[in-house]
Amino acid sequence: MNAVTRNSKEAFVRVVQLVEENSILLPTAATPLLAQLKLKITELDTLGGNQREGTGTSRSGVVLRREAARALRNALIDIAETARVLDQTTHEGLAARVTMGKRLNYQALRDRAAAVILALKPIKVAFTARGYDPGFLDELSALSSSRNPG
Repeated sequence: MNAVTRNSKEAFVRVVQLVEENSILLPTAATPLLAQLKLKITELDTLGGNQREGTGTSRSGVVLRREAARALRNALIDIAETARVLDQTTHEGLAARVTMGKRLNYQALRDRAAAVILALKPIKVAFTARGYDPGFLDELSALSSSRNPG
């Protein structure tokens, strides 16, 4: 609720209080207007609550996405470190194909994960020999393709 709306609502509340405390001020013809004013106050309260709920929902979505990005980034970093070791021994050029960029946004992380999956499918055995779970590419795919993280 912005300041203008909040101030208007507070003015409505004060008018209702004044009229209820001094009923002689209001002619009977204006009684329906007082009822409408009370309805507007209730409506503003409801809308303000909905706005706060929407802000909280939005923030929770941001937190979930941040956590998903962190998990994806950590998985890609682990894979890139292993690729550097393998690049020095038997798989030349692997480190360059699996390298991590600086400060990738969420979509860039998802794209990088897709590229890593394509690069590692033919040599998945080399990673499982280094202690990776046999389904690590499926897990990476699940991390990168989740539309609703969490």
